[in-house]
Amino acid sequence: MEPTKTRIGLVSGRGLASVLRHYYSRRVLWFACLLLLTANTVNIAADLGGMAAVAELMTGVPSLIFTPLFAGVILLLLVFSSYRPLVQVFKWLTLALFAYVITAFLVHPDWTKVMRATFSPRVSFTSDYLMTFIAILGTTISPYLFFWQAAEEVEEEKKIGKMTVGRSAKAQRVNNCARCSRIP
Repeated sequence: MEPTKTRIGLVSGRGLASVLRHYYSRRVLWFACLLLLTANTVNIAADLGGMAAVAELMTGVPSLIFTPLFAGVILLLLVFSSYRPLVQVFKWLTLALFAYVITAFLVHPDWTKVMRATFSPRVSFTSDYLMTFIAILGTTISPYLFFWQAAEEVEEEKKIGKMTVGRSAKAQRVNNCARCSRIP
């Protein structure tokens, strides 16, 4: 089953911000955009802080130096580089995620405890537990993804010719279904 944000784009033929603008007041749209800006700023700050903390662990240089350095490099790449080479670089960088799997075997954990904790987690309402829980949710459910994915679905439909600019997805599907019913 497709997520709701994807369906919004497919059914309406619009991105999430466009749907908000079309069906709700400007206040609702601006409030949603302000929430999105705030959440994205916090998310990016957390990502930069995490990258800087790792760089500090690897080099011993304080993370306060790395945070603006990483932000500047990323900004320069976004402004002066092309999309295609960046995608290729980031695809190869995903190989670094295998470090999690490799580390799991290098530290020789007690696998019975790991399996028990996986299927029966211990919940505690301490500040450390709640901060970790929120961090995991925050990195999994990033707010910009709701806006991006709905718009991306519309763009993909347009790209393959299932949707054209100016016609709603619903009108196009009705038209396509009418053509399909005439086929013997």
